[in-house]
Amino acid sequence: MTVYAWPFKQGFIPEQMNWGAESRTLASESILSGAIQTMGVPGKRWKVGMNIPASAYADRAIRMELEGFLDRLGGKEHRVSLWHMGRKGIGGYGYPTGTINQTGVTVSVTALQFATSIILAGCGANTTLKAGDFFSVNGQLIMNPADATADGSGVMTLPVITRLRAQATASAVVTLQRPTANFVLDSNSWTSSYGLGANQGLGLDFTEVFS
Repeated sequence: MTVYAWPFKQGFIPEQMNWGAESRTLASESILSGAIQTMGVPGKRWKVGMNIPASAYADRAIRMELEGFLDRLGGKEHRVSLWHMGRKGIGGYGYPTGTINQTGVTVSVTALQFATSIILAGCGANTTLKAGDFFSVNGQLIMNPADATADGSGVMTLPVITRLRAQATASAVVTLQRPTANFVLDSNSWTSSYGLGANQGLGLDFTEVFS
């Protein structure tokens, strides 16, 4: 199994990117009252859909390069690392919208597996991370659920709604510039349509995968 990085260049940039999540919950219903109780459990996955417009790969060489890339994925055999190409922040697409330092940020205090919060250091004094901004640690892509501000020492505490899948040790690097997750195609097949005189776009759907 190989992980391929999705190229950010002509022919690969979607005209529309759908980004969502698939949470995991347990539910139980009382046999006496019919009351239903639900509980969230770890294992939330990101879901991504993208539409590549025909105009993006009208050039035959670009179109063939895209088709070659998809063929290398082998359906669901291999993985592709994706970041949110539809979000533009400070520094460009895939960057946070808050003023947090984009490099040099680390985990301040070891956060255990399944932790629901994480403390970051090196964020910059009184900087911010906005709701909806992404970051990653230990290969886990995490969305910040609410605006957060670092203290005067550049330390910031963030909730982790998804829970940490693995322990994040102190000094672990936190990625803020185009943080990625690994995905697999939802289908073992894809189709690139050719029309007489005009090519058609291409739609792809992916689901996050992790060990």
